[in-house]
Amino acid sequence: MSEALETYLHDHLAGAAYAIDLVQFMRDQHRDPQLRQFASHLLIEIKQDRETLRQLAEQSGAGGSTLKEAASWFGEKLARMKLGHDKDEGLATFEALEFLVVGIHGKLALWRALDVAASSDARLAGFNFKQLAARAQRQQDEVDQFRLQVARDALVSRPRGVNDLRYSGSPKACNHANGGSAMQKNTLIGSVVVTLGIVLAISMLPDIIRYMKIRSM
Repeated sequence: MSEALETYLHDHLAGAAYAIDLVQFMRDQHRDPQLRQFASHLLIEIKQDRETLRQLAEQSGAGGSTLKEAASWFGEKLARMKLGHDKDEGLATFEALEFLVVGIHGKLALWRALDVAASSDARLAGFNFKQLAARAQRQQDEVDQFRLQVARDALVSRPRGVNDLRYSGSPKACNHANGGSAMQKNTLIGSVVVTLGIVLAISMLPDIIRYMKIRSM
């Protein structure tokens, strides 16, 4: 049971590391000043939540998990690359916000689960999990509100009229424009696949680590 709690806290510490780097990038680099301001406020609270998780890990004897946090750091760097190329349609921003909504929902589930377990485990004493859960619920609602604000621009295709081809000049130029559009789509699809692959790899890290431990026995 002790190992299960340690693994659970390590998993959420890794997720917190990913979220912090991603929100920090939004705060420093995103072109929307309103989102930058919101990210700055959210970053403070997420860092406080991670510090609470660290205290829980130390109190339970789990300590930090450098390997998992490093994996989250690598995954976040790919997300930065995707956000850096998101200049037109906002899909990467939308997906980043959606990822944060899912992550915060997981944090909400974490606090609620620990609140139940605290009555039977002295290592979880001294933490107001109900208050932490209430804050996570507010964070989730606020991030989701931003997500829905950018959903239309990110997901609804803009109709292409005659004006889009006004400066084509020749069939060759038109083909070049179509090729550029296809290239952008392929790049976007590739970045999505890579990002999903990294997220999957991070989620499998606990099982991989346990397998390596068993092999070394």
